[in-house]
Amino acid sequence: MATPEDALRKLAKLPQNIRCANCEKEDKVFGFKNICMPFRTFVCSMCKAAHQSFSHRVKVREVFWPSKITPALLISSYLFFYSVSSRSRKITKKNAMLQELNQSNFSTAEVESLKPPRGSNDLARRTWLGKCPSDSVERPREGDPLEKYKAFVLAAYENRRW
Repeated sequence: MATPEDALRKLAKLPQNIRCANCEKEDKVFGFKNICMPFRTFVCSMCKAAHQSFSHRVKVREVFWPSKITPALLISSYLFFYSVSSRSRKITKKNAMLQELNQSNFSTAEVESLKPPRGSNDLARRTWLGKCPSDSVERPREGDPLEKYKAFVLAAYENRRW
């Protein structure tokens, strides 16, 4: 029987979910790991931050974590986290080795609510963003400041502008 994590992995890779529901950024490799639960959408990191600024509950799914930790994986993880954290001069083993502890747990009911027709990025595009054109200047794009993402989330989900 498939676990909720396996089902989430498949849902994130569906064609309708590989584009962020808000900014339309694409992630074809793993699919987005952030899920905005009230609107049942898969979103990028910037849109996650924007949703959280309005207290929308965003859960993070496990993207990849092997069952066995190999020396090569441990070294590559350490080097990755070393390069990321070298600016702050903080290097911790827990960041490199226990990444999975930061992931959310999903119930079977939550996963079922994310499946079409009850949830998907396409449903959100039709419901919350139905009249917002893809090329709208109000829609945030990669590289825009967080404030633009917040303004878009406010207009779309809080004020129901479209």
